[in-house]
Amino acid sequence: MPSVIHFVDGTRRVARLYPMKEIPLSQGLFALVDEEDFEWLIDFGVWSARRQPSGLWYAVRREPGQYFYMHRVIMDLRLDYGIPAKRFVNHKDGDGLNNQKANLEITTLLGNTRHYHRNRATIQRHRIA
Repeated sequence: MPSVIHFVDGTRRVARLYPMKEIPLSQGLFALVDEEDFEWLIDFGVWSARRQPSGLWYAVRREPGQYFYMHRVIMDLRLDYGIPAKRFVNHKDGDGLNNQKANLEITTLLGNTRHYHRNRATIQRHRIA
């Protein structure tokens, strides 16, 4: 998994261990994706950055009455059969804008909650003011 280095001014640099591309979002942010997913995600539509109440940012595409979260779209296609009901997608490094498949995992509500509490300090570093 690539290492993300955060600076006091809110910028981030990624150690590029895997071939990846950046998808520009609103708010001057970008989402990291695998090279193989870049083209179809761009063709999927315009993506923007959305801040959750937790303070974390995610890449989303909005249609009337519905949000499509990039990490869920990627995992739905990766699994062929889609994400099972009552399952969540974790960003292993806590960065909601790092949507590389190696950084995503399917989990339960309990697993998602445990991941958040075990990694709270790391996750808080990924919040962009």
